[in-house]
Amino acid sequence: MKKINNSAVRTLAAVFVMTAVVFGGFSKDKKKSGGSSVQKQRIIAATSGGPAPFVTLDNNGKLTGYDIEVLTEIFRRLPQYEFSIQITEFPSIFTGIDAGLYQVGCNHFGYNKSRGEKYIFTDEYAFDPHALLVKQGNSEIKSFKDIGGHTTEVDSSSYNANLFETYNKQHPENPVKLIYVDNVGTYPVDVSTGKIDFYFFTTVSMKSQVKNAGIKGLQFIDVTKDELGAVGGPLLTLGNFYLVSKKNPQLADELNKAYRKALADGTIGTVSGKYFEGKNIAPALEDVEKAHEITDGK
Repeated sequence: MKKINNSAVRTLAAVFVMTAVVFGGFSKDKKKSGGSSVQKQRIIAATSGGPAPFVTLDNNGKLTGYDIEVLTEIFRRLPQYEFSIQITEFPSIFTGIDAGLYQVGCNHFGYNKSRGEKYIFTDEYAFDPHALLVKQGNSEIKSFKDIGGHTTEVDSSSYNANLFETYNKQHPENPVKLIYVDNVGTYPVDVSTGKIDFYFFTTVSMKSQVKNAGIKGLQFIDVTKDELGAVGGPLLTLGNFYLVSKKNPQLADELNKAYRKALADGTIGTVSGKYFEGKNIAPALEDVEKAHEITDGK
């Protein structure tokens, strides 16, 4: 996943850490009438600060993006919680949830079985088209079926790693050559310089990254749901989710209920349109329910 610069991480992390508490912490919220107080449970979501435009920082150093705004809207509808977001390194999202330091993972997560054994995946809140990024004029990669024998880079715990490791098991005679890295954020440069032959991710995110990097001479090759499904079955046709510890099913259920209300009244579509040129990347309710059937193995 995309990492932001260390100084920004340290600055923001310091701000959020000052208010961080372990799972189960509470704060008092004074009522206006009678001076009595109610307790709100503190919920801390963790993110690495990317990938844009789903998770990013604005010019003032404030977290923003589609995933952030959707999650904020969900908690706006859950007044029993005091919600905040903390930036951390990508692997620390998982260890932090395991330790109870964080209650929600917010990093445009795709589904894989190993994560599914350990975490609750909330309602699917996004499905955006995917593509391959290659140099213009690349005559060897013209579609997803041409990736065998070519090089890309992956984070070992990422959706991409799961995808291409599965692909390689199916194509041992001509596997994708995987370079495991801690930070895939340099992929536009790496494709441009020929360090890797292609990169795979959501189209809108890669276009944003390429634009921000100011790199020319690259092209996008669309990848369909059917092509992904042919590699890994229905699991690889899923979109994106927030993560919650399996120790806290009540929180996951409340997140889903609030999300579905925001989906039904059009709020999620409005947030999507803000980031994706009027396009709604939120799945319909029937697709949300189908995604749960797939992740539950039904």
